[in-house]
Amino acid sequence: MRCFSGEGEKIANYYFGIIQTLTYAYIAYGYGLYGEVMLNALFYFPVQFIGIYLWKQNKTDNRVKGENVRIRSLSKTGWVYTIVSVLIFTIGYGFFLKYLGGNNVWNDSATNVLSIAAQIMMLKRFTEQWIRWISVNVLSIFLWASALISQGGNDFSMLVMWSAFLVNSIYGYTNWRKLYIKQNHEVI
Repeated sequence: MRCFSGEGEKIANYYFGIIQTLTYAYIAYGYGLYGEVMLNALFYFPVQFIGIYLWKQNKTDNRVKGENVRIRSLSKTGWVYTIVSVLIFTIGYGFFLKYLGGNNVWNDSATNVLSIAAQIMMLKRFTEQWIRWISVNVLSIFLWASALISQGGNDFSMLVMWSAFLVNSIYGYTNWRKLYIKQNHEVI
């Protein structure tokens, strides 16, 4: 899944992601959030291994912070492509989740599609991944609050986790922007 530290350029975060994706999928299944289950078990889990490989291939020579990787930034075309793709896939996946009889299908769809976009951007080391993660975290807080209220659940740890992820993502975006500027010696 996502990087657990705002520094985020550490390869070791993928090892924690292996454990987190499987346990989260199990909990989401219990709440009928099938999009979350599929995202974590079928996408995030295998992507952890891809991330380890790709990030090892793109380390920088700078070892000041440990396992640093070269950070990139999206072009204007990349922004347009990402936004249009997210909108199209969110609508399509929402209808699929509705067909499956899932709960909160549109929010579930949006969090899943944005998560996949953010994860792909993380694999490619784009700073803007953190903007997607911020969006995912805000939507996930609403998703879990709604699930807990409508189903009478008591897994408030999910709200705490997504709130912590939100704080982490805000810090991660700020930190990665600084690192991008430092690595490229230019102003964004």
